[in-house]
Amino acid sequence: GVSGNGSMIVGWDEDITGPRLAAIWPNGTPGPVLLAPGIPGEAWDANTNGTVVVGVNNRNCFRWTQAGGLVDLGKLPNSDPNSDDAVGLSVSADGNTIVGYNGNSFFGTPFRAFIWRPGAGMVEMQRIFAILREEAKACGFELRLDGLEPTVAYKKEMQKQHEMALKDKMTCIDCHKGIAHTKPKGMTEQDEEG
Repeated sequence: GVSGNGSMIVGWDEDITGPRLAAIWPNGTPGPVLLAPGIPGEAWDANTNGTVVVGVNNRNCFRWTQAGGLVDLGKLPNSDPNSDDAVGLSVSADGNTIVGYNGNSFFGTPFRAFIWRPGAGMVEMQRIFAILREEAKACGFELRLDGLEPTVAYKKEMQKQHEMALKDKMTCIDCHKGIAHTKPKGMTEQDEEG
């Protein structure tokens, strides 16, 4: 992978005598910089400015920063510790959201998609969709694979809340970070009543 500004190339270094090793090539460095020398791994993506790199290291998802080095983010709960891989495939522009997969195609547990965010940790996407589906119903929407569509039960007070959230450039994830629903910045009780 390559960072959005082209300053960081990520991947792995490999020779015929050993495993792949997670590596980066910052600012056109001719040789690779190994992120964890001697430990099997692969770097898959970098954020826009190349300050955050993600991938897999010793079968666990990792997040590397220039300031903090390589941090092991582990695996999803109920993973087989000996067979499953947790691989960070992509990272957001700001470096604070990682998506990837966890599992093994031959042994261990079936593949599961995950998202990782600071403070929330690694969460299975299927669990997030189930929570969002219920939260969306509370907001008067039905969550479908093709996006959000208003339902007959759409509530007027929720329409105002969504309009204000959109004005603040908020997404569903911004409002539904956990289980609790938070109001957009500046929304009053009067706005909520419609």
